[in-house]
This record gives sequence, C-alpha cells and structure tokens, in this order.
Amino acid sequence: MKQARLNLPPASGFSCSDDGRLLAGIGRRVIVVDLAARRRLSSSLPFSHPCHTSFSPDGSKLAVKSTSGRIAIIDPVSGEIAHDFENDSDGEGCAVRFSPDGRELVDGSWCGDLIVRSTSGHAGKRLSFPDGLITDVVHDLSRTVWLVLHQPRVVGDADELPPSYVTIWHWPFSGAPVRRINLKSVVDAICLSPDGNLMAFVEGFEESRAHIARVADGQIIASSELIGRRFLGSKLAWKQRRQLHRCDDQGRPISGDRCRSARCKQSVGSGEITLQPVRARLAVSPGQQVACLRRCQ
Repeated sequence: MKQARLNLPPASGFSCSDDGRLLAGIGRRVIVVDLAARRRLSSSLPFSHPCHTSFSPDGSKLAVKSTSGRIAIIDPVSGEIAHDFENDSDGEGCAVRFSPDGRELVDGSWCGDLIVRSTSGHAGKRLSFPDGLITDVVHDLSRTVWLVLHQPRVVGDADELPPSYVTIWHWPFSGAPVRRINLKSVVDAICLSPDGNLMAFVEGFEESRAHIARVADGQIIASSELIGRRFLGSKLAWKQRRQLHRCDDQGRPISGDRCRSARCKQSVGSGEITLQPVRARLAVSPGQQVACLRRCQ
C-alpha cells in the first residue's frame, strides 16, 4: 500500500528523536510529527521566536529555545508546556541538548556561559568562558562525549575574528574539559561521529573546506577541496560512521582526492539539516542543496 504523503510546514530547522519516530520543525510555531504514523501530533507556540529544539533520549520531552535564550520543555504529543525556565536573562546562545538520562539540559550562551540545568528547574552548573561566545554544543550518540564550540571575540583594533576552538567533555560535566583543540579559522558548523571518536567541521569563509579530525588529538585525517564561500548557519549531520551530510546557502558539493561526494537532487533548506537515526533519512528545510562527504578508508 502506498504511504500517505506527509506535508511539513515551512521550517528553519528540524530535530529528530533518538528512535527516529518523531520530528520537530521550527517555523513560526513548533510542529511535531510522527514519522511512523505519518501524521502531525502537535502545533505549539511556547513563546515567540523559537529557534532550537531537542528531544530527550526517550522522546517524551521536547526542549525549545528562543532567540532570546529562553528555554521551555513541552510535551511533543500535546504541545503543552511542562516547564518554562523563564531564563531570558541568559541571553542569546546556541542549541540546547538533553543529558543521557533526560534529567538535565545543556546549552551555551553568547556571553560565554556553558550551562547545565535540571529539567525540573533546579539550579545547576554554570561554567564561564569569558573570552568569547559559545556557538554550539553537540554530543555523540550515547551522549557520553560532548563537544563545545567556542568563538573568541575580536581583540583591540583587529578586523577579523580570531580562530575558533573546541573543548571536549565527558558526561557528567566536571569543572574542566578533557582537552582543548585549537582550530585554524572561524568555524560555525561542527558535529561528532556517533561513536564520539571523530569530529567534522567547515572552516574558513572565502576559501572554506570541510575537515574530519580525531577527537583524541585534533589531527585532521580527511579534507575536501575548496568549496567556495561558506555562509554562517551551515550545518552538518553524521550518518553512521562514514557519511557526513552538509547543507549550506550555496548547495556546493564537497569533493576532493581524499573524499568522495554525492549531491542530492532535492532542493533543501536554510542551512538546517537533521538525520532520522533508524533509517538515516534526511529532513531538511526547503530551498537549498545537500552534499555528502564520505570519510576515506
């Protein structure tokens, strides 16, 4: 029997539950659909300007973050608010993620604070990095290995941003990271492989490249050729161990002597991309292209 078509509303970003069953899309509202049943579950607006979503490991909770930094936890089925942190004072920041047991949330602010808070609202840890912004927080499939992307601020009369750096953490977060890896340029698109052993990132603006590096020492083991100008907001998503999907504002394919690429015919989104973990299907916003970077043997 032919499956019913599942129409998604326009969205600037997506997130998928760990079991691949639920998909959340962010537009003017937060839309949650059941991919297995191919039907919409809820449409909610916990606050204005939602910009990030993340499912708990069991899929029973959905964290939503706004452009002002405010975070709420909603029921993905009903769309009702389970808890509103009313934390606008934290300011703008990056995506929010659940801990392995789903009892805590981790997010970063553009003030340089890495925040771990209880889903019940109790105060948690606040680790400060006053040298710059925290632009992303990502984890491996088990949520054991975490990577925090930092962007130092411009110092003095300099015209360009300093190079980014990443800190590697193991759950639960302690007072200091496991290691720091300095990058050579500005990075805003980064992700971890499912096993937490590799990280991928897009580096540079006018002459950008995609790289795959070891988390253990930061050593780059695969790189693409020049892929032209990169735009802020490009995203990466890892499929299994050897496939990396990238989408940017130009839809440029990634290729090179050490990497193979495949370009999707489907027009996709505004830099946002996510993977359905079970069947590894891509969910992307409309209007751009996807490139696939395969790690060499």
